[in-house]
Amino acid sequence: MVRLHDMRALAWLPLALVAGAPNIIYVVVDDLDQMLGSSFPQTTATPLPKTKRLLVDEGATFSNAFAHVPICNPSRAATLTGRYFHNLRTVDTARAPTHVDMAKVHDHTFALDFQRAGYATGLFGKYANAMPPEGRTPEGWDAWFANDGGKYFDPSFWIRNVPGVPDGRHQMEGYSTSLIGNASLAFLDRELAAARRVLLYVAPKAVQRPRHRR
Repeated sequence: MVRLHDMRALAWLPLALVAGAPNIIYVVVDDLDQMLGSSFPQTTATPLPKTKRLLVDEGATFSNAFAHVPICNPSRAATLTGRYFHNLRTVDTARAPTHVDMAKVHDHTFALDFQRAGYATGLFGKYANAMPPEGRTPEGWDAWFANDGGKYFDPSFWIRNVPGVPDGRHQMEGYSTSLIGNASLAFLDRELAAARRVLLYVAPKAVQRPRHRR
C-alpha cells in the first residue's frame, strides 16, 4: 500500500525526465484588451497578426481564464503565484506597488515547481512593478534577465546566468523587445543543446503603446 507521504514524494519525481514532457514558453504581453479587440479570441479585426500566427495558432489558448484583478502589478503577481489578489494584498502602500505584498511573490512562483521537477527555468523581461531587494534573483529561476518594465530603448536589466552577458545590473543598448528576445533565444539554445527541458517565461514591455502593436 502506498502511503500519503510516499505519494507526495512520487509527485516530485523529475517531470523533465518523463518521455514527452513538454518544453514550455509562457509569453506575457502588456495591455491587451478583449473589449477593444486587441486580444484573443477576436471580436473585430485581428490584432497582432504575427503574434496570432506564431503563438496562438501554433500554441495554446486559455479560453476559460479570467484576470482576477486586471491591472498591472496585481495581475502579474497573481499570474506568477497562482494566488488571488486578496491573498497577496497589503495596506502598506508606502512600500507596496499597487497594494501587493511582494514578499509573498518573490520566492513563491510557479517556477519553483518546474525547477523541482527538473526543468531549466528562465524569466526574461518585465517581472513585476517592484524588483527583489538588493538585486537578488528570486528562488525558482535558473536564468534571470529582468526589470520592472524599464524603458523601450536602452533599458537596464538585472541579469544572472544568461549566455554572453555578465551577471549584475547592466544597461543594454537597443530596443527592449529585441534584447529580451535575443537573450531568451540564447538561453533556449544553451539548455536545449544540453538536452534539458525548459520553462521560459517571456514578458516584453510591449505592447503598451500603438507604435509597438505589430
